[in-house]
Amino acid sequence: MNLFKHVTNTWLLSLLLQPPVFFLYFYRLYQEGSALVFPQMLAFSFAFSWPAYLLNLLCFGLIRLMPITGHSKFLTWLLLSSMNLGLTVFSDCFFLFNTRFFNDFILLSIPSFIAGWLAILLRYRQFQHFALHEEGAAA
Repeated sequence: MNLFKHVTNTWLLSLLLQPPVFFLYFYRLYQEGSALVFPQMLAFSFAFSWPAYLLNLLCFGLIRLMPITGHSKFLTWLLLSSMNLGLTVFSDCFFLFNTRFFNDFILLSIPSFIAGWLAILLRYRQFQHFALHEEGAAA
């Protein structure tokens, strides 16, 4: 499995996880929600997550070259992907919307973080295979 395929599959999985997580998150907060927003949330997530995806491609390439253990690489991947998502949320809010909506935008982005973490955790085995393959190739 190559770098592009791994990051792309993780990104697509997080996009598919985000609408249900979004629905459950807001149902938990407000005791109301609608499954009719699934297509709109998928389109919204796809449109606004491109910068994080591109940053994650760059970071994953750097992580696989680091001389650390597979577990450390995974924790670094989890941390950097979260930071990239936070940077994307901030830049989307700052450049596309008025900064007065920042607090609301942060609240709306929490399901994105949860979906991203879930996608990375669900793909842990593929990450370990990728990291061990890279370590074996480097030795």
